Amino acid sequence: MNNIRKMGALLGAGAAIFTLAGCADNDRNGQAESPANSDNVGGAVADNLGDTANAVSGAVGGAANAVSNAGGAVVEGASKMGGAVVNAGETAAMTSKVKTAIGANPGLKGSNINVSTMAGSNSISLAGTVKSAAQKTLANAIAKKNAPGYKIVDQLKMGG
Repeated sequence: MNNIRKMGALLGAGAAIFTLAGCADNDRNGQAESPANSDNVGGAVADNLGDTANAVSGAVGGAANAVSNAGGAVVEGASKMGGAVVNAGETAAMTSKVKTAIGANPGLKGSNINVSTMAGSNSISLAGTVKSAAQKTLANAIAKKNAPGYKIVDQLKMGG
């Protein structure tokens, strides 16, 4: 906005200089010699002021478009960021819910199960070790029950 003001001031100053240039005291006798009559000077001033107004108007219009476009980008970015925050919150809540349910089940005693949630693919990964095939099946069933709509990725190994 400051650039627009500076440009307007410069163009206005230019109009004043051109107007005064026609009234210079060329022979230094204390009286201005004007090669142009008042109609020509007035017309030149009007033309310069009109050009200045057009330039300022165009610059203001361009600035308004830039601000509008920037505002749209900010809204879009905030919307995406809000979606990312919601997804991160859902992911954390889902991971916590499945971990709590698996940890609270006495049938999974002695197992070492890690739960991670991938929000982008709506999947939950179960990794680690269980003592038996029954514990593996139970862990998958608990995850499915507590995370409806999520794909369960079973990476559990039997051992220890």
